[in-house]
Amino acid sequence: MDFRAHGHKKVLFPSLALLVALLLGGCDRSGPKRPDAEPRLSAPAKAEDNFDQLIDQLRANNNPEDVSRAYGEILKGGLSAFPALLLRLKDTQRAHLNLQGEYLIHNKDGSVDRGGPPLGGICFEILQYQIEGCWPKGYREHYLLTAENVERWLSAHPAKDLKALQISATDEAIVALKAKQEASPTEPYFKEAIRFLKERRAELNKTKK
Repeated sequence: MDFRAHGHKKVLFPSLALLVALLLGGCDRSGPKRPDAEPRLSAPAKAEDNFDQLIDQLRANNNPEDVSRAYGEILKGGLSAFPALLLRLKDTQRAHLNLQGEYLIHNKDGSVDRGGPPLGGICFEILQYQIEGCWPKGYREHYLLTAENVERWLSAHPAKDLKALQISATDEAIVALKAKQEASPTEPYFKEAIRFLKERRAELNKTKK
């Protein structure tokens, strides 16, 4: 599958809040929650424009129930939803408040706009969750993927299934953390983070088809 899309700029956002946590369970954190379970890997084939329509339903002016349903459908779409999500990474429209709570945008003239988070930030966090899962809050600054590199990373990792991407991302995150550990050998934090990722890798390997 070709994941290439138009170039994008960095989108700043806080943490992902999943309404669909009501369906898939939660990951302990302050504020709204991520689903704890791994995303489903199989879903009926859907055209990319259908996922684009679902992304539109995440916007601020939509009914909360429709937002929750659309979010769940995007997650269930798995790999099939990735092209549409990538194309919307720099979308600055406001997403619904229920996805992340109030988000502040500071304008160049000094004014502040209040509302839902940028839709592009929501699209990135869906991609990140699908690939890297839900890490403990203290480790999240070491996520492998960012809004700036996710498109490039996916282009460099062609895969026929989501599980293969999850395994590749976990392996690369372990390598990156080991390099940080070597630079700070007395810091126990990295050892614990690496242990967490190795456990995740083992679980992924158990369920790999």
